[in-house]
Amino acid sequence: VKDLRSQIVREACITLAFLSVRLANRFERTAEGVIPAMLNLIQNSAKVIATSGAVGLRYIISHTHASKLIPLILAGTESKAKDIRR
Repeated sequence: VKDLRSQIVREACITLAFLSVRLANRFERTAEGVIPAMLNLIQNSAKVIATSGAVGLRYIISHTHASKLIPLILAGTESKAKDIRR
């Protein structure tokens, strides 16, 4: 997810979103490690990378329900970047 090439990031985000849909709550551990990196993608100037990060996060949040993910998501509200806060 932290790669600088847009096609690699897009495919990684799509794969993580697919896994969150298929695995549901069993995806919790992976989501804990991936959410901070995906939040940082949103502020990227490349539109493909930013959109991929936002869509991937939306799928993870809607399909993986775990209380451990809430503090990770709320950490984005304290970010300096307005795109991440939004």
